[in-house]
Amino acid sequence: MTHLAASNAIKVSVVSYLDKHSFNKYFLTKLKFELSFAFVVLE
Repeated sequence: MTHLAASNAIKVSVVSYLDKHSFNKYFLTKLKFELSFAFVVLE
């Protein structure tokens, strides 16, 4: 895990602590985007 990823993880943790619902929406959207990107790379 890079330093940037670590700092992003901390930010995301804070956001999730403050607002679970918004965090879940953000996380699911981000996960969907990353999965789509992974499939494009694999093809």
